[in-house]
Amino acid sequence: YGIPVHQISPSSWESATYHLSNIDSFTLPCDKLDALLAAAKEIPNLYLQEHPGTTEHLGADDFLPIFIYVLMNSKINELSYLSILLCNLCDPDKRLSETGYYLATFEAAVEHIKQLDNLDGLDRS
Repeated sequence: YGIPVHQISPSSWESATYHLSNIDSFTLPCDKLDALLAAAKEIPNLYLQEHPGTTEHLGADDFLPIFIYVLMNSKINELSYLSILLCNLCDPDKRLSETGYYLATFEAAVEHIKQLDNLDGLDRS
């Protein structure tokens, strides 16, 4: 996943993964978006808890591989569909806020995973 050794989570980002693993149980897109935001916000909080004394904060380049790891381990069904749903139904004003940042990160993570899946398919041929 490209997570540096000093940023690996002893809990394997369990609490963030938990938030995302329940996303399929929600019907409303706003509830799904809330679960996505909860997971995304949990990552830096958990990092600070599990790495006491660190003065380092997770930047975007650090956050994305961790988020991809959490996303892969959450076992969400139909990631592409979820990405389209959330992007199309998200309030445009929210797209300009913290919500928009995490939604864009989610989109980037889904695209990265799709690229990996495509490469896997090429290797099996």
